Amino acid sequence: PAPAPALVTATSASAPVVTTPPTAADEAKGVFSGITIFVDTHEVEHARLQEVLEAHGARIVSRFGTDCTHIVTHTQSSVAFAAGQQAGKVLVSPCWVDACVKKGKMLPLHEPFYQPLHPALPLPALAEQKITVTGFVGEEREVLKQMITLIGAKFTGYLTAQHFALVCKTPSGEKYDGALGWERPIVTSAWVEDVMLRGKVLPFANYGFKTSSRKTSDGSAGQPQFSTESIFRVYISSRSLRSNPALPQILQQLGGEASTDATTATHYVCDNISVSQSFLVAICSARHVVTSQWLLDSQRAGAFVHEKQHTLRDPPKEKQLGLDFATTLKRTNGGRTKLMTDLSIFITSRTPSRNDLANIVRAAGGTVCLTTPTLDSVLRRKVLMVSCKEDALIWQSFVRCGARIFSPDMIITSVLRQFFDFGKHVLA
Repeated sequence: PAPAPALVTATSASAPVVTTPPTAADEAKGVFSGITIFVDTHEVEHARLQEVLEAHGARIVSRFGTDCTHIVTHTQSSVAFAAGQQAGKVLVSPCWVDACVKKGKMLPLHEPFYQPLHPALPLPALAEQKITVTGFVGEEREVLKQMITLIGAKFTGYLTAQHFALVCKTPSGEKYDGALGWERPIVTSAWVEDVMLRGKVLPFANYGFKTSSRKTSDGSAGQPQFSTESIFRVYISSRSLRSNPALPQILQQLGGEASTDATTATHYVCDNISVSQSFLVAICSARHVVTSQWLLDSQRAGAFVHEKQHTLRDPPKEKQLGLDFATTLKRTNGGRTKLMTDLSIFITSRTPSRNDLANIVRAAGGTVCLTTPTLDSVLRRKVLMVSCKEDALIWQSFVRCGARIFSPDMIITSVLRQFFDFGKHVLA
């Protein structure tokens, strides 16, 4: 391939490019009269495209330079695309060329497939997935069929219970009713367009119809079938990952983002209550704590299902720890209510898992003191002191003055139950 020219006018790969409309005289000469086009030599249809462009008035160059106005290339991963983007050229796809010829005029780049495709397309996650449409006719339907194929899915003219999604123009019709009955995701065409532009499978939550919520047998609004969240940043616990190593792949297929930081995760996936740092942090931070079955059921549905039926419950562990986990989650209000707001905690240096405890305190909204607090602040419980017997020299004088020193279990138990019991876990 030819080296990129030394021009530095940067443009956005996906931004619409406004081209100058051809004059009547230009149209008489040909659709592409007045423009100079470089066709990427790596295009499979290189010869055909050049022939079509020349037949309709374009000037073809074998190497592009300052006189080149347009570059035809199939994908954003090509060398021609990178060089053209740097040089500020108009970047178009072979589909744009054919569409212009069909319409008999140069078209604006308003359709996603008129621009070079995202390098991730076609998406492997959609290779075995079927998508159909309803309510679209004529050219609009053909455009959608083409986009569905380009993102990597299989377009069908029919709908089954195994379809990945139904693309609707309006929430009505036989296919729409069938998708509701089979509990298939129902989305607008914007979902397909955004998948093309962003190069990844996107959650369906932002692309549905509000009127598509199902009704219970008595006619009242029931539990939403699919999640109403718009962001899926999911932390999968190590134990759940060991039990099912395929969970990250399922998450990726659904369009979610894997998180390695429980403090920023929107969803925490685990199958048992534990006292691990990530679990305790997730209680304080995540909007949802769900079982791995949530991901498995979402995979079957082709979209993230509602979290309520998959919220973690662990009766044996709840009985052992003396807590009701549903109450715990209710008190956190999806990570919005912080137990330790306005509270400072000092953790002495030799306390086991000191750094983990500090992270839990911060996730719960508390402040970790880095210097030994004053006796007055401890007596008035403005600062709680958490320690161990090995650090007795630090807190013995506090105890002689009536202060209470707590063991690390105070932090763990308080977070698990989402309330303080200052009568328990007193070290001295």
